[in-house]
Amino acid sequence: MRILILVLIYVALLGGVSAQVPSTIPYQNGEVLNFKVSYFMKSLWTDLAGLEMKVIDVPGKSKPINRLEFNASTFSSWDSYVKIRHSYQTWVDEASVKPLIMKQNSDVKGHTKDAKYSFKFKSGIAAIDVSSSDGSPLKKDLTIYANTYDIVSLLYYLRTLDFEKLSPGKSFPVTVLFLERILKINVKYLGKETISIEKQGKKSCYKLAMELENNFVVKKDANFLWLTADSNRTPAQITAIFKEGQVLVKLTEAKGLKN
Repeated sequence: MRILILVLIYVALLGGVSAQVPSTIPYQNGEVLNFKVSYFMKSLWTDLAGLEMKVIDVPGKSKPINRLEFNASTFSSWDSYVKIRHSYQTWVDEASVKPLIMKQNSDVKGHTKDAKYSFKFKSGIAAIDVSSSDGSPLKKDLTIYANTYDIVSLLYYLRTLDFEKLSPGKSFPVTVLFLERILKINVKYLGKETISIEKQGKKSCYKLAMELENNFVVKKDANFLWLTADSNRTPAQITAIFKEGQVLVKLTEAKGLKN
């Protein structure tokens, strides 16, 4: 089932809105965010999978480094039909949230994939090293840019931006390295909107709209991300329409918040 992979793409691609220097780091070591992924199927919303995001400090380095983890898995009730396990780990410079290394381990119905991206911004390349159960090993270099992120670091970078200084309607381009290719997207800040968040009640959120490449989405004007309009800027909700159907991702629990 491609829908969970598309969710991972979407979660991250909503991220970058510019090549600004982060104003503040709104997360800390030990933060854990949990999400529920629901899929609109046969006129009903069906709970499909869980996502978990973690922040972990990496000790013993010459400069502060964070390891950002993004883990996704189908619920056990779905495993007999389509068992999916995705794990992404990205090491980033704490101050700039620039990715240094990304590692992926995935298993989709027994089809496995291991990938490593090494980001070399001074030389403008990312070294790609991929092995999978379905094909030959792949090693290549891709051109990257100052605003290039992977799917994990991009979302955390977004959280560092000061949306209070942005006017509704402001849009930005960004690039993300995913599935061994560079994807271009456009993100637009729409302003604030109040939504209901599990265990937190109603909260004001920053709302973003985005446009992915045509082969990833059907409706370019129906894909949104909400971040809490507070000092944590926590991802709270995502809606997206793909070729496979409509998806809703909602925050269910937030632990270890910085503020």
